[in-house]
Amino acid sequence: MSSRSRRGRRGVPVHFAAVIMTVAILSLASAMALQVRSLEVSDSYSVPLEQGIGAIDLNVVASLGEVEVNFAELHGEAAVITTRLSGSVSMLGGEAPLNMNVTYESDARTGVVNVTAFMDVYAPWPYHSLDEVRCEVLIDRGLAADINITVVTGGAAVRTVEGANIRGLSIDATSLGSVIALNNGTVLSGDVRVRTATGGSVLYWNNVIVDGDRRVTMEESSGELCAMIGQAGNMGGTVTLLGKSIGGPMTLRMELNGDVSASVDAASRRDARMNCSDGFRCHGGVMSSNEHPAASSFDVRLESAVGGIEAWGRWSP
Repeated sequence: MSSRSRRGRRGVPVHFAAVIMTVAILSLASAMALQVRSLEVSDSYSVPLEQGIGAIDLNVVASLGEVEVNFAELHGEAAVITTRLSGSVSMLGGEAPLNMNVTYESDARTGVVNVTAFMDVYAPWPYHSLDEVRCEVLIDRGLAADINITVVTGGAAVRTVEGANIRGLSIDATSLGSVIALNNGTVLSGDVRVRTATGGSVLYWNNVIVDGDRRVTMEESSGELCAMIGQAGNMGGTVTLLGKSIGGPMTLRMELNGDVSASVDAASRRDARMNCSDGFRCHGGVMSSNEHPAASSFDVRLESAVGGIEAWGRWSP
């Protein structure tokens, strides 16, 4: 065979073959990424209620999603923790985006069961698309509860029932904010602290029994803070409510009856609007109920750097 014939039958250049191989791999990866399947993950964990236990210390840490705590009759269990995750995942997304770890320890000497729950979610986009990530906690209503919740990206909610005893409540949340509903007949025997980044916070207060002098602190960076307070009659103690927002508005509504009083002071009085209805009077940028101070009372202090403050108050005998 001549040298000219050999030159005419040269193979494909190495660099050109590498380009073809790269394109083929990328095409295969794209095709796999486009193959989407539904994703549904759920699990449940139970914490037994041992003899002599009358209180629970609950610590929940979540990297993503919503944490919700409620109270119910659990008949032999101290707490039930349920996780739910739903959405879609591609072929490249892996199998287990949700990792949950629950530990508990009962101490008969102190009468407290300590429960810790870690919820870690790793679901990077575009391989995952999540519709819902939730951690739901049910606490036996007979246990006095100290609740601590931290959500790195997401929000939290705590709702009580009649007879529930809150020994302490702390929430750190971000984009979805927080909701606290202290419902009729709840006992508040500890302090409350809520700190959110952008999602805002709402406090619902409905005829709560207060043990001692309690402090409720709400802090927000850019979302709205809202407190809706209704109290009919003596609540048994006093409450100092501190609200602070750097860039969002603040709203307070108070409806009081009987032997309970309130005083509302806004640190940034130029941006504050005090709306005094029956039984409240406004003087010097401060809003007070007619019979203030009473043995059972609210001392409210509001501060907003940018968003402004608006407060409404009504009291009747």
